[in-house]
Parts: sequence; C-alpha cells; structure tokens
Amino acid sequence: VILEPLAAWYKDMVHVTCSQYRLARTEAQQQYADATAQATLGLTHDVLERTVATNQRQVAAMLVDLLAGMRRAVKSAEDVDRVLFFIETAEPWKAFDSFDPSERRLLPVFNEALELIKILVAIKPDAARDESQPVSDDSQDYGDSSIFQDLDGDPKRTEVNATKGIVACLAEHVAPLVSNAFGSEFAPDDVLLMKLVDVWAVLGTRLVQQGSHTWSNLVDDYSPGAWYQLRDTAQHRKYTPLFLARLIATGRQTLSSLKLTVIAAWLKSLVEREANLKYQHELTAALLIHRDEDDLLSNLPFVSPTIGSDSVVTLQELRERRLVTISSVLSNMRDTYNRTLHAHPQALSELRRTYTDFLRQLMQAMKSNYQDLQLPSGNAIAGEAQGAYVTFVQGVVSMLQQYTTDICPVDRFFTDSSAFPLPANDPEYVVGRLRAYVPKLGDAKMRKQLAVFVHTVSERAAVDGQQAYLAEQLATAMYRWQGGEVHSESSLRHVMLTAILPAYIENALAPACAWILAVPILPACTTVIQGYLHDVDFNSTGSRAWAVEEVSAVLSSVQSVLTTALASPGALYDKIGTKYVLSRAFDLCRACICLAYHLHRMTATDDQLLRQLRKLLDQARLLAARPCDSLARLDVADRLEYGEHCPSTTAYADTRVFATKQLHDSLTKEWYEVDGRYYVRRGNTSREAVVSLEDAAESDVGLWEAMADLEHTWHLLTGRRTLDRRRMEEEDLGLCMLVV
Repeated sequence: VILEPLAAWYKDMVHVTCSQYRLARTEAQQQYADATAQATLGLTHDVLERTVATNQRQVAAMLVDLLAGMRRAVKSAEDVDRVLFFIETAEPWKAFDSFDPSERRLLPVFNEALELIKILVAIKPDAARDESQPVSDDSQDYGDSSIFQDLDGDPKRTEVNATKGIVACLAEHVAPLVSNAFGSEFAPDDVLLMKLVDVWAVLGTRLVQQGSHTWSNLVDDYSPGAWYQLRDTAQHRKYTPLFLARLIATGRQTLSSLKLTVIAAWLKSLVEREANLKYQHELTAALLIHRDEDDLLSNLPFVSPTIGSDSVVTLQELRERRLVTISSVLSNMRDTYNRTLHAHPQALSELRRTYTDFLRQLMQAMKSNYQDLQLPSGNAIAGEAQGAYVTFVQGVVSMLQQYTTDICPVDRFFTDSSAFPLPANDPEYVVGRLRAYVPKLGDAKMRKQLAVFVHTVSERAAVDGQQAYLAEQLATAMYRWQGGEVHSESSLRHVMLTAILPAYIENALAPACAWILAVPILPACTTVIQGYLHDVDFNSTGSRAWAVEEVSAVLSSVQSVLTTALASPGALYDKIGTKYVLSRAFDLCRACICLAYHLHRMTATDDQLLRQLRKLLDQARLLAARPCDSLARLDVADRLEYGEHCPSTTAYADTRVFATKQLHDSLTKEWYEVDGRYYVRRGNTSREAVVSLEDAAESDVGLWEAMADLEHTWHLLTGRRTLDRRRMEEEDLGLCMLVV
C-alpha cells in the first residue's frame, strides 16, 4: 500500500509525458497555422519541423529517464511481489502506445522499455539475494531504490505466482508492439526489431516453461500472439529465422517440438533473394547445434558447432554455400524416402506428406520471390538482381528434378517458359533428370527407362537443333558430382559409358540416319574421359578397374565405327556426316591415350587400353593410306587384326542389348532420308532433323587434322625420346603432376 503512491506517480508521469510528445507536434502545427494565417514573416515549414523535432526530443529524453530509473530500481529489488505490484500499477508499457515505425525519435524510448522488460522476465522465484546489488551514482537521480526492499507487498501472493503474473502481464502488453512492428508496411529500425525479437522469444520461452503455453502456441497461425499470425511483411520474413533460432537455442526439446515448422521455415529462408539474406546463418547454426539424429540435417557443408562453442556459421559462408546446403537437404530427403520405402513401407505415406509440404512451401517461396522482382524494364540494377535470382532458382529446380520428383513433382511454373525463364543451356533440365536415376540404377527396369530417356532427348535435340547443348548436358550429368559415389559400378557414368552410349557410337555409320544421333554422344564421351586424369582415384584398384571398363567399352564401339568405314570407304568421302563422326571418334581416341598411358605407367601391367588404342590407330592409318580399298580386298591377316574387336564386358549386358534394339527399331521405323535431308516421324507428322556441320572442304580438313593429332599424341607418349624431352612433352599434355 505504501508503494502505491510511487507507482501512481510513475504511471502519471509516463502518461503525461507520452501526451506531451504528441502535443509537441499538434500544438506547434496549430501555432504555425495561426501564424501563417496572419502572414507572419520568417516562418517556414522547415522551421516548424525543427521546432517539433527539438520539443519531441526533449520529451522523449524525459521518457527515457523515467524508464531508466524504473529499470535500475527493479534490477536492485529482491521481493518479487513488490516488483509485480509496482509494475502492474505503474504500467510502463503505456510508452508503447505512442509507437509509430516512422518516428525514429522514439527509438531510445522503446529500447529502454524493452531493456526493462528483459530484466523483469529474468526475475525468478529462487533468485532472491541476501545483499542488495551496489547501485551506481546515477541512481541518485531517480530516488532510493531500497524502498522496494523495506516495504511489504501483497502477502497472499507467492513468489512463484508473482513471477508467472509478471511474465503473463508483460506478454499481454508486448504482443501489440510485436504485431505493430512486424506487421507495419514501413519497416522500423533494425536495432529495435532485433531487440524486440529477443524479448518476445524470451517471453515465449518463459510462458512455455511455466506451462501456460506450448511451443506450438508460439509459432502456429491460429494461437493469439503466435509468430505466424503476424502479417507477412518484409521485416517479418527477415526476422523469422532469428526468432526461431532464439527459440531453438533453449535446447533440443524445443527443436523436437517445432521440427516441422522450423525446417519448413529454414528451407523457405534459404531461397530468399541475396539482398534478403540476413539471419539465415543464425538459424542454420542453431539447427546444427541442437539437432538430434535427423537425417535431413546430415552432411551439411558446415562444421557442426557444439553447445557453448565459439564456432558459428557466418553469413558469408551461408551465402557461398546455400545452394550446396539445399542440395544436401534434398539429397537427404531422397535417401530417407528410399530407405523408408524398402525398410518401413507402412510409414511411407506420412513421410511423403511431410516432405511434400516442405517442397511445396519451398517452391511457393521461390515463385513469390521471383514475382516480387517483376519490376518495370529499364532498371539495370533491378534487372541484374532478377537475373542473379533466376540463375539461383534454376539451380534449385535442377536439384528438385534430380532428387525429389518421386516425392513431389516440380511446380509447372518453373518448367513453363511463358511464366519463368528456362536455362539457356538446359531448358528441359536434362542434367537433373538424368541424375535422378542414380539411386535406381541397380534395377534393370530403371536402366531401361534411362535408355529410353536418353534416346528421347537425343531425338528431340536433333529435331530442335540443340545437339551442342545435349553434349554438354550429358557430360555434366556424368562427369560432375552426382550426390553419390562417382567411381562405382552403379554410377550414372558407368551405366552410360558401358551400356547405353556405346550403342549409338558403334552403329553411327550403319543405317543412313544413325550418325545424327551420335553427333552429341561422341563429344560428350570425350569431355568425360578428358576429366578422368583428375577424377579417377588411381590409388584405388576398384576405381581403376571401373575406369578401364568404361573406356574400353567406348573404344570398342569406336572400333566398330572404323571397321564399318573400312568396309565402305566410299561413304568416307561422300557424306559430311560420316567425316564428322570419324573426326569426333579420333578426338575421343586421342583423349583416351593420356589416360591409358598413365595407367600403364602406374601399374606396369595394365595395358589393355593401350592395346585397343594401338589397333584403333592402325585402323586410322589404314583409312588414311588406303581410302579406296574395301575390307573385302584386304588379306586374311588384315581381316583378323581389324575385324575382331577387343572383348568388352559389362555387368549391364541386358541394358546394352535393350539400347541397341531400341536404336535399331527407331532408325528402321521412324527415321528416313529424302534427297540428303533427314526426317523423324512423330505420329502422323514428320519433323526434319537439321544438323549444323561444316562444308565438304572443311570436313576433309577437319578429318585429316583429327587423324594427325591422334598420331602426334600417340608418338608423344609412346615413342622413344630422351628423358628431358619426355618430361617437357608430358608437361605440355598436362601430365607433369600425374606421371610418376
């Protein structure tokens, strides 16, 4: 009771001061209007604004002093009952009533009020101190705070109930400030928003600990004061990761309770535009620290910090690695889905619903972010930002095609060129769709589906004039990281090089139209094999064996091409397509020489590839030296040497047979030639396949240059030379760091 006059005085002072702040503008405006009506000289609108600013700053300073005095008094008090009585009577939250996000002069007031609330929330029943904390000299300006220790409060209220009352009362009055600050069209100052997030998270945590709320009550979209009940504004999206990170920081139990909500929000925050990346690293670090054995959060590209450690995820690291982070999460989704499919099929339906919800929210966030960027043309900065975000989204969509199409189909918005820009070099997302087969290649049925897909995209690329892009797409899908073991029998590269692509190479010169489908296949294989020197683990016997099997299968198919050319030398000079196929075949052989030579140098016994290449080189020489002879006129020794292929075995012989039969059926039934023009039937219509090749003269030059380069490379590596010259030539070929 004795404390009541002081509390009433504080309440009255806060109320009067807030009123004075508002009157500082309205009274000045009225006086300005009166003076203007009387034509008083020297009064301008700038003078009015300066006067208002001066007066309001003085009033705001008074509010700060009032709240600071209250904070110091509360901080030194020991009796929770007295604190509660004083706070409930003084009502310091009335300072929030004047909140206006555009009024920066009030920021110190709100910051001081939030500091007071943080101290109040930190009060615990068992925190009573035997001795008062020393009070600074500044406290004398605000009265003697020991009055809280000497006066009696309400004897009927226990300290526990008093603490609960403080938290509930504060939460009730801070909630409108949170709603106004994060729901405003005009974003308030970042310092205020960050402090407000911290206070609101602490208040929510205390409410949960006291049992009046659950964790879901703090973040759902229907509970009063819940985070997702706020308006979806820019600042709300910006600070959502920080708010969730503050909640998760309380322990693993929080993450366990909010797991679905937090992961969905985290994924959406990762696909924000570059300019809106702010606190995603805080949430990422919190997830890494407090995660349990969650499969979705495994193998993220960050060093996992521990509780209490200084190791954190920086914003710069997140900017650089967020695409890889999303890829890791999507890969984990696919792996978990496949494991559940085989081990716990009864739980698959629920898991699929959960993951589908994640993916749909992710795609909707990207769609909304892209549509927000649709600004008037001509703005160079806006156009640059839009282009960067489009490239990022295209990368995410490719990953979705690779990892999650079995869980949830990709939104048509991202595959419709009229709605969203498609990648110029991969508009059909062929790379992602090819890599989607990686975990299924152990199934013969899925390998056949892969063969059908490769044939379909090959025909489409021939008709659309996109074969150069297809070559790049095939090489990228096979050569770059696939989210799994690259050097294994079940890798995409192994299946493609041993079972599917050789069918197109070995038959390139058999039917009249076959060479068209081989046009992108040969350079794709060349690009992949050129990367073997850096991609193959030569210290691994298994990795070397798989590489030899893959290259041997390709070389065996090239041998079939050269044998066909030797049997029909007229085709060599009559058709530009044949010359192109032979040129690319020689380029492919040249790419294999460095690998074969290095394998031989390392193992001293593994010369299978060198033997194949030697035979292929002899066949190339025969083509160059005897262009008018046919295979029928060669002697028996020649027929034995050049007509028999080196054996090429593969674990996927069934797929090889299927791919070959599929190609033959297509070439026989759907492809045809009319006056040197090539067509493919699609239902009742036919479409022409237009392949951009060099003219006859350039084709001849290209063919002989390819032969000469092959011969030159062979002699550089296998001819007899001095040691110094050998080293110089190996350095020219990029082998100086590899040959031992």
